[in-house]
Amino acid sequence: DADFIARPYSMASHPSDDVLAFYIAKLPDGEMSPQMFNLNAGDIVYVDDTAWGMMTDMRLAKGETLFLMASGTGLASFLSFMKDDLWPRYERVIVVHSVRKNIDHVLTDRFNELARGHENAFDFVSITTREPNVSKMNGFNERLPALIESGEFEKNLNVELTPEKARVILCGNPEFVAAVKGVLKQRGFSAPRRGQMGTLVSETY
Repeated sequence: DADFIARPYSMASHPSDDVLAFYIAKLPDGEMSPQMFNLNAGDIVYVDDTAWGMMTDMRLAKGETLFLMASGTGLASFLSFMKDDLWPRYERVIVVHSVRKNIDHVLTDRFNELARGHENAFDFVSITTREPNVSKMNGFNERLPALIESGEFEKNLNVELTPEKARVILCGNPEFVAAVKGVLKQRGFSAPRRGQMGTLVSETY
């Protein structure tokens, strides 16, 4: 069908949820997202029953701090992670969300709700890269790779971002993932391979 359009989206719902949830950004010139926002109750949407990707913390060796780093709508998949109660495996969980402008930070409260009871072992780090209004800057206003390279990221959070102490899961656009992964690999982080646990797992959308 010439009118059939398909796109991959990260799922925000947990396997135990009775509904499927997705976090979708509307692109004014996009081919599919505007149509998604025009849907009404009862309209039909086809969902492939095959889930793709290997982004799970079960592929990571045990560590002290788990970093969940995302750009844009890649953050959605980490909502499902949070519902699994990560703290038995990690002493601290840090969610990092990089967006262009502060208005794009729309899930912060939801993550804080899921971390209830673990407030002393949880941080939500907001990063903006193109926020023109200084009064709206909430957190860092620099690209994540540069923050890591300068040491400002670790200093501000009082944490070690090293393969000895930390585990990292990346999800976002290809440029974001490639840039952050490049910096982390220089520090010694590595992906799982041939049955061996890793210190870094990533997925792009």
